[in-house]
Amino acid sequence: MIMAYPDVVTSSEEVYMDVSTAYDSPFYGGTYLWGSDFAPSHVRKVNYVTGLNTTIFWDKLIETLSIPKQCVDGVPQFV
Repeated sequence: MIMAYPDVVTSSEEVYMDVSTAYDSPFYGGTYLWGSDFAPSHVRKVNYVTGLNTTIFWDKLIETLSIPKQCVDGVPQFV
């Protein structure tokens, strides 16, 4: 939703984020966030969304799910 309709985001913060990828860990898939003062050197800066315009969110979601598009020969068309 955010990539297709960036206007749905009302607030966000730049933070540093890491994801646990250790398969043998009970924390596998867990996300970790840091501010710039405490971030380890191996993490990346991301935009962490803290607020959405719920009216736009629901309108676009309902529109997308109720009128799906398909692609025929590279041209988007309504089903």
